[in-house]
Amino acid sequence: LGKQSGWKTCFCSFEKPPSLHAVQLSQLIVGKPFFDGVNERMTQEEKDFAETWIKEHVLFQDYKGGELPTIDAILEKGASAVMRNGIKVLVIDPYNFIHNDKKGLETDAISNILTKIQLFAKQHDCLVIFVAHPNNDNFVVGRFIGEKFKPYTVSNWHNAFNYGKYLPTMK
Repeated sequence: LGKQSGWKTCFCSFEKPPSLHAVQLSQLIVGKPFFDGVNERMTQEEKDFAETWIKEHVLFQDYKGGELPTIDAILEKGASAVMRNGIKVLVIDPYNFIHNDKKGLETDAISNILTKIQLFAKQHDCLVIFVAHPNNDNFVVGRFIGEKFKPYTVSNWHNAFNYGKYLPTMK
């Protein structure tokens, strides 16, 4: 999306460090592997091009300082990235890493988070990509069910987002 539109993106991802994200993004930008392998890897010139493009178009949120990644903290950093860096896309990946005070019902917590994300997107004219990992074995007809998303929480996820896309995990 960023490559086609020129939009700047802020990644808030807890599953891998920014350096690994940068490697994976460089492979997408160049269309060649970063590391040696079966296919021809990117040249130093291609690597430098990808690195420059990433520095100009991508920002990574990190929580190395030990603060808890609450939705308020994530969106505050996202708002700062909009104002300082002109980002147009905020990627939050994944939902289950966001700290929640666990007070009240899970459905209320999900609804609260999704409402805050929608307000952020509207206030900052920003696309928010929010990743949640359902139990793939229990995904049925566009709705999440199963152990990771209990049936009573399904409606909050399904009804709250403007566009939902199921992408099965490649095994």
